[in-house]
Amino acid sequence: MKRKSKGSDKMHTPKNSRVNGSKSSNQRYKNLSWKYQFKLLDIEFNTGCFTMKTVSIKLEIDRANICRYISKRRKQNKIYLVKYGICPITKTKGVGFYTTNYDLYLQFKTLSNGK
Repeated sequence: MKRKSKGSDKMHTPKNSRVNGSKSSNQRYKNLSWKYQFKLLDIEFNTGCFTMKTVSIKLEIDRANICRYISKRRKQNKIYLVKYGICPITKTKGVGFYTTNYDLYLQFKTLSNGK
């Protein structure tokens, strides 16, 4: 005689399914954390020019998320590539330094054009 598995008579519903058109609590908090991370990145990149690795370590945000943020902001022309240089953490050459502060971007542009 075969045993029935537990819960076999229950209806299967996917984890991310919507009930009555509302999002699950996990999805709501996930969206808030993205918004919160983007806000932190806006503030951090506004204070100076940094590499993605520097900001990743300082704010403890995954570097892949920072890449998405920079890609989105570059399409909106709200973040500026100031220069390429050596990363202070990894010592890798050709790393981009970014800022969202337009005045800081202009300062670096005038300094690099004056050389």
